[in-house]
Amino acid sequence: MKCFNSFASFFGLLSVSIITLLTSSCSDTDYVSAIPGNSIALMSVDASATDVSKSQEDMLKSILGTYKVGDTGIDFGSKIYFFETIDGNIGACAKVKDGDDMADFFNRLSSKGKCEKIKEHDGIRFTVLSNSWVIGFSDDALLAIGPVAVPEQAEARHSIGKYLKQDEDRSIVSSKIYERLDSVDSPVAFVAQTQALPEKFIAPFTLGAPKDADASQIYIAAGISKKGNSIEIDGKSFSFDKSIDAALNKSMNVFRPIKGMYKKMADSSPLELYANVDGKQFLPLLQNNKTLQVLLAGANTAIDMNKIIQSIDGDLFVGTGGMDADNMNMEMAAELSDTDWLKDVGYWMSSCPSGSRIVPDKKAGTYKYINGKTVFDFGVTADKRHFFFKNANASTAATGKKRTDASNNRIKGQRFVIVLNLEKMEKDNKVVKTAMHIMKPLLGEVKTVTYMVK
Repeated sequence: MKCFNSFASFFGLLSVSIITLLTSSCSDTDYVSAIPGNSIALMSVDASATDVSKSQEDMLKSILGTYKVGDTGIDFGSKIYFFETIDGNIGACAKVKDGDDMADFFNRLSSKGKCEKIKEHDGIRFTVLSNSWVIGFSDDALLAIGPVAVPEQAEARHSIGKYLKQDEDRSIVSSKIYERLDSVDSPVAFVAQTQALPEKFIAPFTLGAPKDADASQIYIAAGISKKGNSIEIDGKSFSFDKSIDAALNKSMNVFRPIKGMYKKMADSSPLELYANVDGKQFLPLLQNNKTLQVLLAGANTAIDMNKIIQSIDGDLFVGTGGMDADNMNMEMAAELSDTDWLKDVGYWMSSCPSGSRIVPDKKAGTYKYINGKTVFDFGVTADKRHFFFKNANASTAATGKKRTDASNNRIKGQRFVIVLNLEKMEKDNKVVKTAMHIMKPLLGEVKTVTYMVK
């Protein structure tokens, strides 16, 4: 049962966790055994250090049609968990304070047409909220999975019934991912396999891993908060495989504190990457990454991108619509240590692959590469301190729309930053557009998701 695509699952976990902020810590965690043991992403929400009464009210009003937290039967003194399973299901788990109160609550919702009438089977009570979220609860735990299409809801009820009765050793509680989540010091904590991310955005999160490492072996552990118009994630990639984890930790030495040379959101880029590197040390990381290696190979057919990257020394900006070989909608800006490669441009012009050409713009001092529909400009600034590369449809970091959310000032000083532009993604992806529409009353205005490594 695949109820959500990969991006929606990842974004849904982020969005729902930030907007609910419903709970505080509790030592009784028996209910957590209801979470599937094959979950590849797990998030906990603990608002013990946060005033969340308004968030509770807004959530209950928008989703459940009530302001009264105490009427739900949920134990709001315990954490709420969100998860994604290996087969793509997304869900939530909460501790039940009083099963009869919860049944009364859903019966009231049913009378208003907000959910189905409760049906009981084998000691578990079930309902479907808003025609898409299948909910099952016992006297101890509530489990919700969704959105689920009507033909798949019977299967979802069967799965929920099984999970609510499973032993701890078959649940997430016995997993390494749960142990790692418990070590993240943040009211909202998140641990996930990188394969839970959108496929074309995985590459930046796996930089530094051995070439033969699989996305299922690489995880992200993070603390999450909402600041201004941005969801901010303070995270780190890691692996339970000791050799992979050692390689990931070693790669972090390549990244230096970002000076903040490039602070502007590119209008055309759903994803942006910021770093500060010595290109000679950074290039091997790119070459060792399967996806980025393919991208480099494609660029190197026209220009010697390897040599250009080796000349970088300082801040680096990359904006892209996705890290995949078929999509060259990319832009780049970087500080340079030298421009020795400029003397090779004449050779590049004379040795272009058949059907392509490099045309100089003498007035601007730049070059344009043309190969069918693929067109990009590259060159250096007049002071020869900065390199730029941009697709014809992209805008450079120097001329892009200025970002106004809180993450603009947070980039400086970090070692590695990835920014997801939700406004751009909303335009390009119907699922994201729908999710944003649903979440806006709860989240307020959110323009970006910012992932940072200190």
